[in-house]
Amino acid sequence: MPYVERTGLVVTGIWATQQYAGQEYLPDGHADLLPTLAEYKATARKEVDIEAGIARSRFPSPGFLVEQEYKHAESGASSYVAAGYTGTVPVCVQDWATVNGWTAQQAADDIIATAAVWYGIMDIIRGHRLIGKKAIEVAIDAAGVDTEKALAIANLRGVIPQ
Repeated sequence: MPYVERTGLVVTGIWATQQYAGQEYLPDGHADLLPTLAEYKATARKEVDIEAGIARSRFPSPGFLVEQEYKHAESGASSYVAAGYTGTVPVCVQDWATVNGWTAQQAADDIIATAAVWYGIMDIIRGHRLIGKKAIEVAIDAAGVDTEKALAIANLRGVIPQ
């Protein structure tokens, strides 16, 4: 049976058989139904971006607006350190000191060290994301796209806090 040309309405599978019995249609898997290599690459790159987002969402902690809380604490700790650990202790620093039984200086230093680890993890995730997307971009066929996407996603899923 000859295939119909791609005209905008492409029907496949069982629905096509029931609704358009006796008419020609493109069967599942026909080349005209498959995405172009450029479309396939674009979808793969989006999947890598999504996986990077999932990896980033594991840090620093799960929860609504936790990232902003960490950034606020880092800002407060940094300003306290910049003032030579003198003056009014920011509430976010004092709270961390209180719950841990630490001095304000210990709490500020710990907040800043935690932020450095967090930024380091984000850098690793960003590196895996960018390298994976570039590898997908230069892949010469769908198999290469699949290989590079799988590698990028495995690398992103392998990022864990130390």
